[in-house]
Formats: sequence, C-alpha cells, structure tokens
Amino acid sequence: MNLSIYFFRDNCGLIALFQPLTPNSTSNDLFCVATTHLLFSPKRGDIKLAQIQYFLAEIDQLSIKNPTLNSYYPIIICGDFNAQPQSPLSKFLINGHIKYDTYRSIEISGQIPQSIVNNRFSLQLPSNELLPSSFVTSDCCFPKTISTDAKDQLIFQTYMNQQSSAILRHNKKFNSVYDLNDSSEVTTCIDNESNLVDYIFYTKQDNDRHRLNLLSRYDLYKENQMLNLHLPNRQFASDHFLLAAKFALKLKKKKK
Repeated sequence: MNLSIYFFRDNCGLIALFQPLTPNSTSNDLFCVATTHLLFSPKRGDIKLAQIQYFLAEIDQLSIKNPTLNSYYPIIICGDFNAQPQSPLSKFLINGHIKYDTYRSIEISGQIPQSIVNNRFSLQLPSNELLPSSFVTSDCCFPKTISTDAKDQLIFQTYMNQQSSAILRHNKKFNSVYDLNDSSEVTTCIDNESNLVDYIFYTKQDNDRHRLNLLSRYDLYKENQMLNLHLPNRQFASDHFLLAAKFALKLKKKKK
C-alpha cells in the first residue's frame, strides 16, 4: 500500500497547550486541545488509521506532564474524522486498541454500507507495521532515545514489535461528548445522505476523574430533520453542522 501520496500532507491536525487566565492557575493546569480533518476517501481506511496514529503521537508528545509517572494534562480532541460512530476507527479511539489486519481498508471508517462493502474489492490491511516503528511506535508515540547500553534491549523490542505490529494501542482514555450509540444523530448532510462523522472527545484520568468535566453541549440534528435539506445553503454556510461543548477544569492546588 502506498501511504506516502496521502499521508505526507501538512493537514493532519492542529495541537496546542493552553493555561487558564486566572491568578490561581499554575503550569500544572495546562490542558491540550487538538483538532483534525482526516482523509475523506471511504476506501482508504489505511490512510486514516495512519493519520490517527501520527496525530496521537503528536498529542502524546505535547500533552505529557511527567514522563516518569506517565501522566498527562487533560486532552480534548475534535474535528471531522470521516468515520462512522461504530466503525473500527472510532472504536479504536474509545477502546485504545485495534488489530487492524483483520480489516480491509474499506471497512475501517464505516462510510460505506456493509451490504456494498461485502461485494466490493479492497486490500486487506497489512500484517506488518502500518508506519515504520522508527517513525511512530505501535503505541502511538514517538520513539524514545535510549542509551548505548540498551542496544540489545532495543533489538529484542524491535523483534517483538514485528511479531505484533498489526496492533495499535494508545493510553489516552477518551470519552465522547456525544452518544455514539445514537444512530439518529447527524453532523453532515451531502446529496441527501446524512451521517455523523464529526466528534469531540475528552480524557478522564483514573487518578482524578473530576479534573475535566463536561458541563454542556450543543444538541445534534436528527436524521429525520434532514429531509429535502441541501447543504450548504443560506442558513448553513458549511456542509457540516456546528458542534460545541463547555468544560470545567478543576485547578490544582498551589503548594504552600
């Protein structure tokens, strides 16, 4: 598979760290916001999965708070993922793992009905690594620099990665702002076909589950409201509807 044609473009995502503008906030109160627009092509699930792998690696690098403790600042990611809610790609973000060589490229994003997918040719995703582990690891991180004394360990780890390189994992415990089990909600309507492909995800930390709290959100339109609607139009300037959510960030106490 040729990933290079689609993957190496400077449009995978934007990522930034923010700090609240309040006298009580410190450098411990940073939070990460990232947005992306994955490739549209329903047939190229391999590209989308590679984009997510790289996107998560960039988020990991910027949002890590303490590498020794493996702790992170709160993370919010959003955007047009061009994937259905119950697709393997969406489930990977929520569940934190995917064995991708069990899928064909056309199946990753779930944009094409299964009845059509079953009768359409598509390449199987590779049983080897999707992206070179020297570039992005299967844990969706950038490779760590190691000492010369660890060379033998690196060789062994590289061997182990090759044995299970068709598995991607990440350690970010994402929650969805919207109910991914509600098939009636939509975020786009093109050529009388309405879908939910836009998302807002946020992290909940095991050691402090109330660090970042969802307060409110915009309601989504329902599929039955899309009858005879053509986007964009005079009321809606985009072919996607607006998503918005309000969060509360609990500040860390200052050390006396």
